[in-house]
Amino acid sequence: MTDVDLRNLSLEPRASVPERTPGQRRRNKRWWRGLALERSVGVAVLVATAAAAILVPIISRHDPNALVAVPMEPPSPLHPFGTDELGRDLMARVFTALRVDLGITLATVGLCLLVGVVYGTVAGLSPAWLRQIMQRFVDALMAIPYLILVLAIVAIARTAEFGFLPAGIGAMVLALAITGWANYARITAAQVQILSQRESVAAAQLLGYSRVRIVVRHMLPSVIGPSLALAGSHAVLVAAAAASLSFLGAGVVPPTAELGAIMHGGTPLLATAWWISVFPGIAIVVMGLGFSLIADSRSNRP
Repeated sequence: MTDVDLRNLSLEPRASVPERTPGQRRRNKRWWRGLALERSVGVAVLVATAAAAILVPIISRHDPNALVAVPMEPPSPLHPFGTDELGRDLMARVFTALRVDLGITLATVGLCLLVGVVYGTVAGLSPAWLRQIMQRFVDALMAIPYLILVLAIVAIARTAEFGFLPAGIGAMVLALAITGWANYARITAAQVQILSQRESVAAAQLLGYSRVRIVVRHMLPSVIGPSLALAGSHAVLVAAAAASLSFLGAGVVPPTAELGAIMHGGTPLLATAWWISVFPGIAIVVMGLGFSLIADSRSNRP
């Protein structure tokens, strides 16, 4: 027979958990179905957006940087989105720019997620004095005004070469990543500090498991959930920030197509050539909608 420690037994009756009524169970099922539908719609929007960004420039008969018609030609069967102020096919440029913006967004969020989770895990497991230093560094970074820091980094690194990337894109990813990883680190450090007090982690330490195994097997599965929820909402911010930088003239270097840069070129012509700014704006909204739906479905989970 199994030995039982009678000191850990309590004679007090346990409080019974009230059983949910059928109405509560039905509402709970509808709530979960709503989350699943929201997530599915968000994934479908992002997949369709990515597929269009990849396929449309390939099957289009117009080069995004070639002068193919008269400037500011309205939408027509030959040019469904019309032409821009220089006579370039706008549909080819919008979907090429959408590919660029999606790449910037995914690269930035992925880099922030990786750096933030690693930094936060190390901070959460460090001695108190080192954890305080690491947390103060994160606080100091977050205290700097976001836009000023991004513009400063882009201004310094805009002309730098980043391998095969077009000029300006590497600087944008670097600037947005430097200013975006701190939130992931703060959330991860708090989660790791809480998880390190759990009995399962203490049992794993007593069994002689290595710290790497404890982190990977017992901590990361619980830590990654809040970070992924943050990643969805952060992707919306990154997409808007990337377009804003190019709109302000601090993003990609022409003639590389980028949604914010295309909108900037069409802003003075809104009264006569509205399509130059409207179609890139719709692309940004659709991309942000997909990320927002996924972020909401993750953050609303219990």
